[in-house]
Amino acid sequence: MKRHRLWPLLLPIVALAIITAFLGITHWLSGGGAQCTVLKYTGFYCPGCGGTRCAKSLANGNIGAAFDHNVLLAAAAFLFIAVCLYLIVRISVLGKKAPSFSNIHPIWLWAGVAIIAIFTILRNLPATPFSHLAP
Repeated sequence: MKRHRLWPLLLPIVALAIITAFLGITHWLSGGGAQCTVLKYTGFYCPGCGGTRCAKSLANGNIGAAFDHNVLLAAAAFLFIAVCLYLIVRISVLGKKAPSFSNIHPIWLWAGVAIIAIFTILRNLPATPFSHLAP
């Protein structure tokens, strides 16, 4: 009998637990939402600004509002769901082994860093076609 790694099956469960804990703690600590430290001290939006409101909107099923608050995190949430579904089908339906983390090509990591950097720059430009990226 073949043994398959089942760690990808835990990804959605762990992510849901982390998001639930984060939303509960931020609501409890700040009375409804946390204020971004980067925005408070620099005046610039960080890549995560609007993330709490985005997560709350996604949890409530309001996808449009989630994209209005933080388009990067909302898109990343849907990408995460797609990857989790792919891994679950690959392991449980197709019976294939789970890929290891070492199989991820570094170009994908650098592409993610570049996307986050470009998103951060574009959302902080004043009065541009990209000003809707601000939360």
